Order: sequence, then structure tokens, then C-alpha cells
Amino acid sequence: NTIEATFEALMRLTSEMEEEQHRHAELGLTEAQLPIYDMLLKPDLSKGDIKKIKAVTVELLRSILRRMDDTQDLFAKEATRAAFRQEIYDHLYDDTSGLPASSYDESDIEGATDSIFGFFASRPIVGEFDLRA
Repeated sequence: NTIEATFEALMRLTSEMEEEQHRHAELGLTEAQLPIYDMLLKPDLSKGDIKKIKAVTVELLRSILRRMDDTQDLFAKEATRAAFRQEIYDHLYDDTSGLPASSYDESDIEGATDSIFGFFASRPIVGEFDLRA
């Protein structure tokens, strides 16, 4: 019984892992875009808001990658770190390219900015995984 239960648990875990690996495709995003999307997503959003968040995710990652390519040692100096964080905030707050104002207030945008900035700042080597994948 113990072996069967362990095997069933492993099969469930494998299935859940496979679902998570394919979730980005179901959402129409890349693997690199998925973490940003997850950091921006809130409960109880309309389909229109979710569509907007996907668009924000794609453009924000493109902007981040461009900034990372253009700036050597982006996280080495406090001034460049602050400018990078501000760029993320500005992108999320923008009326045309940012998060839906009807569903996200300033504190939501601050929290999302901190999460996304922290996500990229915590990578010891930015190129440790292919963000373009």
C-alpha cells in the first residue's frame, strides 16, 4: 500500500509539474513572460483586464531586456538600480501602456514594481537563464 500511495503521489506531482510547464503556452505567453504575468495578476479581474495585463507583460519584459542589454552592471550602482526600478514603475503606471487603472491603484503598482524589480535584482547572473525563451 505504501509503495502504491507513493507512486500515485509521484504521478500527481509529475502531472502538476507538466501542467505548470505548459501553462505559459495556454496563456499565450513565453516561459520568461510567465513570472512577470503572475506578479501582475490579481484575483477577480475581467477578461479585458487580463488581456491588458498580458500585453503589459510582453511590453514590460521587452523594455527590461532592452535596458539590461544597454546597461552594463545594471545593479552595481544605486543610481542605476533606482532608475531601473523607476522605469518599471513608470511602465506599469502609464495610462496607455500600463496596468488597468480601474483595477490597480498606486499601492498595487508599487507592490508589482517591487516584485518585478526584486525578481531581476535577485538573479546573481542576469544571463543565468534565457529571458527571451
